[in-house]
Amino acid sequence: MAADDRRLAILLDVLEALGLLEPRDPSYPWDQALILVVVGRSLEAARSYLEAASRFEAEAAAGTGLTGDEADWAKTALADAARCLVSGGQAAAAAALLPRLDREDRAAIEPLVAAAAAA
Repeated sequence: MAADDRRLAILLDVLEALGLLEPRDPSYPWDQALILVVVGRSLEAARSYLEAASRFEAEAAAGTGLTGDEADWAKTALADAARCLVSGGQAAAAAALLPRLDREDRAAIEPLVAAAAAA
């Protein structure tokens, strides 16, 4: 789907509406982020990943998740957000997320942040 395809706007609108109707469900911002990455809207994708991470973290803390691995999903969403921030030219914002990432993700993303900051 092209970034200017009218159907994309409708799809993103529906996902946003569902996310507002179900404010604790992390799947809607997660799906929105995936779509935004595909069409090259990295900074918007980062925001959606951050929202998904927040919702996954809340589920993990409350023990209300469906799968029991919500903390892992939250960490993945944070790492994906950091990657999107780097690709969107916001290396400082990505660097701010580094302390929240697990060791493996941090090791993979730190060089991206450093390269983006040096450019």
